[in-house]
Amino acid sequence: MSLDVNNLVESVETAIVSAIEADDWLGDADNVTTVQRGLQEQLFPDQGARKALRPSQLPAIRVIIEDPKTTTQFTTREIENYLDVTCITINRHKDLETGRRNSCEITGRLERLLEKQKDSSCSIAVDITGYIGQNVRTERSVRYEPGVGFYTWWAETTCTVHVITNYED
Repeated sequence: MSLDVNNLVESVETAIVSAIEADDWLGDADNVTTVQRGLQEQLFPDQGARKALRPSQLPAIRVIIEDPKTTTQFTTREIENYLDVTCITINRHKDLETGRRNSCEITGRLERLLEKQKDSSCSIAVDITGYIGQNVRTERSVRYEPGVGFYTWWAETTCTVHVITNYED
């Protein structure tokens, strides 16, 4: 398979979204309401997570690959592409402890889902020869919104996906 970088990014984002949606717990709308791919300018933390999604869409996971840059020759006809993936999890709750538990449950399950893909024999999708290659890690933050009385949790779970593509002359 030969893909240009934009198609490769879209394919990997879509594959990860599909894996999340196929998970028994993460794919259940009672646990995670929204799963999307791609970047929206409003999703930067300094602008507030609440502006990116309506409260009815939370909790949410957004899968983003921002800057695919590293490729290496894998074999004579193949290139190994390294894509840095960020899964942003946004959760909102009035009670600090309940919201923290919910946020940790979602990110913990997301981490386990991605960790399962670390084996190179376990491709992330049927049409993509790719696997999670580096440690999956999560950074969390919480912000209180005094005007509305809610806490918003923002978690970024990151990993690197290795994808093998055919070399084109």
